Amino acid sequence: MDKIIGIKRKLNAKAIVRMNSKNIQVTSELSMYFSVMLITPESYKLIDSYPSIFRRKLLDWGVFHVN
Repeated sequence: MDKIIGIKRKLNAKAIVRMNSKNIQVTSELSMYFSVMLITPESYKLIDSYPSIFRRKLLDWGVFHVN
């Protein structure tokens, strides 16, 4: 099912977030709809470092987002 998400924010005011015409009180609910992985200049550490430092953190993060 498609989700329609809208965010409205005015200067010095709290943001209003709506999904499918219903207000969302906790914006962290949106995280389940946006799977994003950031690639940075430090991303080479995934290959170059010990597994316990970066690769396991990445795997833990990836598994956390699986429904």
